Amino acid sequence: MAETIGLDIGSHSIKVVSLKMTSKGPLLTHAGIKEIPYGEEKEDLNFISETIKALFREVGLKLGKVRLTVSGSGVHITQITIPSMPKKELKEAVRWEIKDRLPFPIESAKIDFHIVNEFLESNVKKLNLIVVACPNHLINRVLSIAEGAGLKPMHLDVGPFALWNTLLAFEQYKKEEVVAMVDLGFEKTGVHIFKDGILQFSRDVVPGEADITRAIME
Repeated sequence: MAETIGLDIGSHSIKVVSLKMTSKGPLLTHAGIKEIPYGEEKEDLNFISETIKALFREVGLKLGKVRLTVSGSGVHITQITIPSMPKKELKEAVRWEIKDRLPFPIESAKIDFHIVNEFLESNVKKLNLIVVACPNHLINRVLSIAEGAGLKPMHLDVGPFALWNTLLAFEQYKKEEVVAMVDLGFEKTGVHIFKDGILQFSRDVVPGEADITRAIME
């Protein structure tokens, strides 16, 4: 049973977990968290890479293959409905459909999508898709940090999809049930709503932990 290692590089801390799949489901084998000091080091990619190395040593994991998440205010998730078409044509159709919905040029981002379902509307086959647009600079930053730490990125996902996978893996939903997952981060709070085990809405809002801490101090 090979270990699957997941790494989340946040704005305030770095989190790592390791899982093994067993007959009873996923088994947590390692977990650790390490804060990123506030100051210039926060923007020093080499410093963050070294912090990751130290975290792996502390939890007893070897540097190797890893699954990553990317997050930030630039990540854009939306649902769209388009006519059914061959998969080879879908990618371009999706880019055309969402380009006016993005707050940044579509050429500066990676676009991917998940087909939720196919249905008939007025005798026309249509696809319901969840589309993710992520600016290249956010992706490049995460990959650069991981590679600087000696890791081999095997998979890159956005935070809401990682939470979605967790919901599905542990079957924490019922038919027609609405589940909200709230991820309270340092700079922002992620609100993700699921129905029938499918992501329906995802949005990052403020305040985050830093704002709440500041308010308590004042």
